[in-house]
Amino acid sequence: MKPIRLELKNFLPYQVPDPLRFDGIHLACLTGSNGAGKSSVLDAITWVLWGVARSKRDDELIHQGQTEMHVQFDFEQDDVLYRVIRRRSKKGKTGSTELTLLAMNGEQWNLISEPSIRQTEKKIVDILHLSYDTFIHSAFLQQGRADAFTTRTPAERKAILGEILGLEQWQKYEAAAKERYNVLEREVDLNRREIESIEAELAKRPSLEADKALAEASVREAEAALALAQQRLDVVRDAPEALRRAQTDRKDRVDRELDLKRQQDEAEQEMARWAGEIDACQQIVGQRADIEGGYESLQSAREADRSLRDKLDALTDIDRQRADLNGQLTAARARLDSEITRLERSIDDQQAVIDADPSAELESVQAELSALHEAEARREDMQREETLIREEIADRKARLDTLELDGGKLRKRRDTLAETDDANCPTCGQPLTPEHRAEMVGQLDGELVAHRAEWVEAKARAAELDDRLKRHGRELKKLTATLAGMAKLQERAGHLSASAEAVAQAASRQAEDAQQLDALITQRDTGDYGHDVREALAALDAEAAALGYDKGAHDATRRTLDDYRQYERLKVRLESALEQLPKFEQSRANAEARRDRLATNIAALAAEIEQIDIQLAGLEERAREYAEREAERRIQDNVRIQATGRLAKIEQQLDTLDSRLERRAYLDEKLAADQHEMGLYAELRTAFGRNGVPAMIIESAIPELEELANDLLRRMTEGRMALRLITQKDKVTGGVIETLDIEIADELGTRSYETFSGGEAFRINFALRVALSKLLARRAGAQLRTLFIDEGFGTQDESGRARLVEAINAIQHEFDLILVITHIDDLRDSFPVHIVVDKTPTGSRISIR
Repeated sequence: MKPIRLELKNFLPYQVPDPLRFDGIHLACLTGSNGAGKSSVLDAITWVLWGVARSKRDDELIHQGQTEMHVQFDFEQDDVLYRVIRRRSKKGKTGSTELTLLAMNGEQWNLISEPSIRQTEKKIVDILHLSYDTFIHSAFLQQGRADAFTTRTPAERKAILGEILGLEQWQKYEAAAKERYNVLEREVDLNRREIESIEAELAKRPSLEADKALAEASVREAEAALALAQQRLDVVRDAPEALRRAQTDRKDRVDRELDLKRQQDEAEQEMARWAGEIDACQQIVGQRADIEGGYESLQSAREADRSLRDKLDALTDIDRQRADLNGQLTAARARLDSEITRLERSIDDQQAVIDADPSAELESVQAELSALHEAEARREDMQREETLIREEIADRKARLDTLELDGGKLRKRRDTLAETDDANCPTCGQPLTPEHRAEMVGQLDGELVAHRAEWVEAKARAAELDDRLKRHGRELKKLTATLAGMAKLQERAGHLSASAEAVAQAASRQAEDAQQLDALITQRDTGDYGHDVREALAALDAEAAALGYDKGAHDATRRTLDDYRQYERLKVRLESALEQLPKFEQSRANAEARRDRLATNIAALAAEIEQIDIQLAGLEERAREYAEREAERRIQDNVRIQATGRLAKIEQQLDTLDSRLERRAYLDEKLAADQHEMGLYAELRTAFGRNGVPAMIIESAIPELEELANDLLRRMTEGRMALRLITQKDKVTGGVIETLDIEIADELGTRSYETFSGGEAFRINFALRVALSKLLARRAGAQLRTLFIDEGFGTQDESGRARLVEAINAIQHEFDLILVITHIDDLRDSFPVHIVVDKTPTGSRISIR
């Protein structure tokens, strides 16, 4: 990985600094005052690539007072330019994180992110060939963690070395070999059990052969018995059909006999009906003379009634016209009365309006409304003032929260600084004298006093505003209660204004109505109306007298009609009887002949049924014999079917044994092949295991790692120290165990790493860490081209620092970029490029010099 460009926004002490470009830089120091944000640059790189920084929580990385941040990092890997962008926001309940991965294709960026953050992070690790743990144990000497490799247990050191050497691939090979071996082992076990099952089945063949011979004999016997039963059945085979035909013939004749008897009953009923019709006709014909005389009298009365009814119709028309005219005269009088009543009611209504003059009440209501309008204007002013008070209260409370948070942080810093016994600053890690500590504690106490004073002032102002808000609330409540009836009062004023206008209009209409009323009363009392109607009534009275209609004579004629009206119906019945009597007599004779013919047919059918009953007795006996022989045949057929089924089952079992024999031959061959393959995978499992090829790779890498580390260590100690890596040691109980111990040889002898401390321990750590970085670059496929050193110089004296710088210069040709972080002034000139971090009120800034 070769860094190209780093862009930060709201990350730790940085807000929006200029992007940091690494192109053209080979060896540089990252410098600045304590707390300015030097180590934060490397935190940004590890966070954007792996999502890990020194802080445990991402939200703690966001610049104070901000809600979101992002880091954008461009780097080159395997001749491809990549860009990673990671964003974090505190908005929402749990916040949100975004991770974007792009690759340069020609002149444009292509998105190559995976669906999830976890998958995208794995893709970044695959591109770098480097996990976070491997990075911090090799290429990144992180502040406070230079001994991250050497202080691990021997087993953990060996695991880290294995990851650097890419041994995880051999673990995958071993897992694959184990998985295939287990699959083969399960298949071999299953095949062995199946072979045992097949052998048990094949042992049954002799018994099955004997059962087959017995079954074949049973089939032959059953087939012979079935043939004999079939011959006996064929002798009486036609019996059921003959019985069915005879039964059908008898049923047909019985049904026919019943139908003929029904027809015979219908013929007798028809004869009785025609006899009744003949008697009725003969009775009417006997009254012929009386009926014809009464009918002639009815016709004479009808002629007289028609003449009188014509006169009555004319008189009725005159009465109708007279009623219409009288109605018109009455309607004219009613219209006069209605108009008189309307005018009297209107005059009374106008007087009621005049009596209810609202002028005095209207003046009082208008005065009340004027006072309420003034109260409404006062309420609107107070509501605006209340809004301003609430806004200021919110601002004060927000400021109080900020002051409490800042004060807590100041107190924590002050207490940590005052209580620590460490010689280094607990916040920046730099050396701290008692005088400097006292000065810093005093400065923090002053800041706390200022914060407290500002907090007390803000708290008092907030309390004052709360009190004002309560007073405003009480007064607003009173004004709102006062204005509650304003709408009803406005509505009342509108009604009163309308009433006053109505009084004036009522007085004018009342005078007009009184004058019109006097004129109408005079016209009604003198009868001065309906003159044309009165003349028409006199003419109708004269026309009615000229008709000469006699109501008594007309009533007598109507009574005569009622007395003789029955003869009209009797005349119709007489004519019908004279016409129908010969037909009825002929129909009765026809019904009698049909009855006699049906009686003859019924007697013939009864004789045929008797003859069929004689035949049925013999046929039923033969049918019973047929049923017995058919049952015997079915029994013999079932015996044959069962015997044949037993034989087929035995033959199927024998066929199955033949196929199982073929299956056993196949399994024997496959078992031998699987066992051979199991042997191969057992050897591969051992070869891929921890003590196989990976152990050989580590053993071959140890001399190279020792050589690289000792080369640096000799330079930094003038040849006084050398280290050796021990990969195996003897057990107390015998044998050896795998390990990775570190032994150091100096002028005092050979000792374990754990006996060294201070500057000597750091030089050992530094030599091993740089050696691991170089080994990773050479052998792990990660193509590591960058080395970050974030500490160590403070533990060395001037001579030790010079040798460290010399060692860095000696290895610089093996890396594209070496970046050293330091705040020691006399070291800056040892590096050709300075990346300077300055702390400003708007966040830290980065510049290259």
